[in-house]
Amino acid sequence: MLFETFGTSPFFEDCSKYTEEEKFEIVDMLSVPVPLDGTGTYEKKIYFFGWQSQEMIRNVLKVSHFSLMPSRFLETFGLSALESLSEGIPVIGFRK
Repeated sequence: MLFETFGTSPFFEDCSKYTEEEKFEIVDMLSVPVPLDGTGTYEKKIYFFGWQSQEMIRNVLKVSHFSLMPSRFLETFGLSALESLSEGIPVIGFRK
């Protein structure tokens, strides 16, 4: 449903099919501060990375404003949420 709803939106980018190098380039681009006058090249959008290595997770969390957990099923353990919260990143998801 996530891809059906937002897949064609200019504010959503599916990065799960990119190479590891391409993903790191995106994260590096996002880590550059945007000037207050709005002249930067930073794009405000949702980047979907899918399953990632611990190294990538840490790098992504450093530049994240929030973490989205779209699962409607009861997780056996909310590791993704805990990783986000441990870095001070708010988590958006279902109450389950």
